[in-house]
Amino acid sequence: MLDPLSAFSVGAAVVQFVDYGTKLASKTREIATRGSTKDNDEIEKVTIQLRSLSESAKQQSHSGNQQLSGPEEALNSIAFSCRGVADELIAVLNELKLGASRNVFKSIRHAYKTEQEKDKIARLQNVLEGLRVQMGQQLLFLLRERSSKTLQRLDQLVERDKRLESSITNELDQLRAELLSTLKNGNEHNHNRLRELLFDVAAEGVKAEKQQRILFSLHFNAIRARHARIRETHKETFAWIFAEPASLGSPGHAFVEWLRTGSGIFWISGKAGSGKSTLIKYLCDHSGTNEALKHWTESDLYTLEADSGITAAALRHQSKNTPQLVTASHFFWSNGNRMQKSQEGLLQTLLYDVLRQCSDLIETVCPFRWKADGLCNEMDQPWTLKEPAETIKSLHTLPLLSQKRRLKFCFFIDGLDEYKGEHGDIINLLRLLTTSTDIKVCVSSRPWNVFEDAFGKSHQMLVLQDLTHEDIRRYVNDILQDDPQFKTMQERDNQCPELVQEILEKAQGVFLWV
Repeated sequence: MLDPLSAFSVGAAVVQFVDYGTKLASKTREIATRGSTKDNDEIEKVTIQLRSLSESAKQQSHSGNQQLSGPEEALNSIAFSCRGVADELIAVLNELKLGASRNVFKSIRHAYKTEQEKDKIARLQNVLEGLRVQMGQQLLFLLRERSSKTLQRLDQLVERDKRLESSITNELDQLRAELLSTLKNGNEHNHNRLRELLFDVAAEGVKAEKQQRILFSLHFNAIRARHARIRETHKETFAWIFAEPASLGSPGHAFVEWLRTGSGIFWISGKAGSGKSTLIKYLCDHSGTNEALKHWTESDLYTLEADSGITAAALRHQSKNTPQLVTASHFFWSNGNRMQKSQEGLLQTLLYDVLRQCSDLIETVCPFRWKADGLCNEMDQPWTLKEPAETIKSLHTLPLLSQKRRLKFCFFIDGLDEYKGEHGDIINLLRLLTTSTDIKVCVSSRPWNVFEDAFGKSHQMLVLQDLTHEDIRRYVNDILQDDPQFKTMQERDNQCPELVQEILEKAQGVFLWV
């Protein structure tokens, strides 16, 4: 038995074989009726193609090492018979060729011979027609036999897609549905569509499996662990960053404007324990982030709106190439494993996030792995530092590499200070990426000199501990008001409200201290 995905290709070849058999039978009827020499040449051409296909079908049915099933054996036998009939018909047609001589006697003899061979051609036509019918029946048997195993394999690809959080198999789902419908209503009149579907499913199946393998090679243990360990925000804390109206003096104005229209790097600076990681997680998960970034991805439409007078909504409806927003995030963690605090971990996480959303980019940005499907399984090998670095840098030139659609990337990177390596290397990488107008990055770190020098002179930054005073007040009040002992103490001591104020003053914007 063949591999389920390979079975689709074999089935497609057999359908093609049956179609040539149909054409051959049709041509044979014509020559039996008219006896035209020109038709002889055409039928010989089709017969040679048929013979080649029958040999191919026979070889493919033997491509596995396991014993052939009943329908496979039957197809193999029919292919062998077709090859024999094809050889005989080619021999007859060769005998009917007039040759270079054009004298009258030879022409008369040739015409007489052609007339004599009409019965033989008709007999071969009947044999081929019978084989064609048998082939169609056995083909449907074989496809039904193999379809369940093939669909199981496709189901495995879909399940792996879910684990990878990707949408690689979306197109396969549509093809599978159409294939099932075609098989259910299968007959000799839809061979062309069936052949197309079989080839499409085989090609898409192989492509999806390669994409998943490369995506899986980027994945590592604990890739989401740090994000999962960060506590959710206390109710209504950090809401100020998306507060309306986003006036010039509001705390989150600079950040929201950067999301909507800005470029380059936005820096969230904060003391240790001030809530940087919690804020970055909040931003990654909040719908307000995507809403603001959507304005950025459609900025070209708003420019056209101003120039043309046509509304952005109308332009969006007309546009066939509105940029797609792609976001990705990474959370450095000094207490985690090597990948959680290294440049390799950063690069692989960002690439994993990008490529699971845009699997069609894998062939473009990972050309060596895409082509390296050899005996050594290079496609599945661990990534070295140089490879993901070069791959992530290729996003910078992506508009030159891909003509299909335009993409805009926004990356969120938490804890640059927890990276174990030369911080200058990370800074230089971020600067390189953000020279593209289609890539921007939000980072957070403690206010170390290396980051102050790199990002501190820009207006695209905020100092977190200066903005969380009311968040801490709300948190402290809620915690204490829910505590039975504090409620009892409040009844006896009217100085309890001063405790809240004292905590706020001593915290100095540091949630961890609270």
